[in-house]
Amino acid sequence: MQVQQENITLATITFQNFFRLYHKLAGMTGTAITEAEEFDKIYKLEVVPIPTTSRWSAAMSKTSSI
Repeated sequence: MQVQQENITLATITFQNFFRLYHKLAGMTGTAITEAEEFDKIYKLEVVPIPTTSRWSAAMSKTSSI
């Protein structure tokens, strides 16, 4: 079989609509707080900042490994 250039698109989806397929979204980033309005407007999600000096982040750094 000879490889040929694709000439038909069967489906497309935007990142926003792809993520809407999931009931729950989670992640960690240092820049989400600056985009909190976009997360609310597009995904109806709240951005929750967790300070790096919190007990939770201290506990996670002790139990997590890279």
